[in-house]
Amino acid sequence: MKGKILGYNLQESAGVISGEDGNRYKFSNNSWMADKSPKVGQVVDFVIEREAATEIYVDASSFNFDKDDMIDSTKEKIEELKQSKLFTQIVQNMKNTRENGMQHKVGFTITVMLLLAYFLPVIEIPYVGNMSLWNGDFGLFVVILLLALSYLYYSGAKTLFIRIATGMILLMIFMQYNDLVSGLKDTMSFIGGRAAGEMVANSLKIGNLIIIPLTIALGVVGIFRRNKK
Repeated sequence: MKGKILGYNLQESAGVISGEDGNRYKFSNNSWMADKSPKVGQVVDFVIEREAATEIYVDASSFNFDKDDMIDSTKEKIEELKQSKLFTQIVQNMKNTRENGMQHKVGFTITVMLLLAYFLPVIEIPYVGNMSLWNGDFGLFVVILLLALSYLYYSGAKTLFIRIATGMILLMIFMQYNDLVSGLKDTMSFIGGRAAGEMVANSLKIGNLIIIPLTIALGVVGIFRRNKK
């Protein structure tokens, strides 16, 4: 027989099913044959034994209920999130940022310019071609940090956060240059060529004339920046 679960007590591990015949049948967990716990409103198929429900299976028609139940549960969680203090604070911070506009124009401008220049060629390696800082081991990390730093400048974040992000960017850019120059030296040593200093100088590209000054400016603005009073 088919029926619908009217109630289920988790502590007692027992519930009640309303059958198609209009009668109500009690059941226990021992008679529940599905993997998931019983839920109120589920359509089930069961066998009547001594006025109790046994061999209870979830009917396929109740799958739609599970879907609706999941949607309702998701909506409830979203509403709980909206009422939380953290969500309220985030929304207020975003609102303040929009109303106040850009908080540090110089730092934001330098960061965005360096982000764009980051993809310019800075060195030429034989048999490999022109290389940018993006091609180094930390290329992706630096781009992510530059994006984060631009937001920090825009929103007027604390000086400590800006200094940490700036310091990490400067360190990674230095390591990127070191890797590229080392790669050039190794290649030239393998094929034989001019003195190390001469070959590096002749292999540098115009991108350095943009990236190096911007990196220095970023360090000065980021490290020595002070909060507005």
